Amino acid sequence: AKYDNRVARYVETDGGRAEAGNYNRALFIQNTSIACGLRGVMWFIGSRIMNMETRQFNGSGKDAARVNAWIEPMWTEIPKLGLPCAIYATPITRDFNNNPVAPGADGKPVMAPGLAGHEFPADFWIQPVSGEFVMGVSKYADSAADAVYLANLNAYAEQKVQLKFGKACKPLLFDRATRTYRELPVAKVASLTLEPAGSALIRFQ
Repeated sequence: AKYDNRVARYVETDGGRAEAGNYNRALFIQNTSIACGLRGVMWFIGSRIMNMETRQFNGSGKDAARVNAWIEPMWTEIPKLGLPCAIYATPITRDFNNNPVAPGADGKPVMAPGLAGHEFPADFWIQPVSGEFVMGVSKYADSAADAVYLANLNAYAEQKVQLKFGKACKPLLFDRATRTYRELPVAKVASLTLEPAGSALIRFQ
């Protein structure tokens, strides 16, 4: 049987200390979830995130609003993505809290929790050269164009990502500032930066 339901979740409003890391944790949860198939983000106004007398956001509410503002430029794009046909991830040297990760007891690279077995196959046409991230491989529902969603596996440190492509392609990077795609230059590799807890959406022509 084929299942193509769209999954949504609430914004985590109190995963950390309000206005002191909570935003990073909440954005990390949303972006890594989108890479793994999440297609909707919701949050409700209520007493947990605001003063009900003044109608002003408290610290947790301000964090949720920041997450919403970060995700919102992509609101027309994310629903167009089909569910991932594959989810791949790089090994990590630091956890999502930016703490060093001890080497594996067996000498193998360490994968983030829940991502063991999702290493990039050696024959996959996209290969990571640098950076620590999880990547959902999808197709646009309206055009069947290939697309990938990369999410930083570190909530508190940026990642300098480099990708190597094993076939001719024209990658287009979604620009949240302009809400449009722009060409992602490729020399031997394509380079981009994932901000702390951030993500990148790439569509291929």
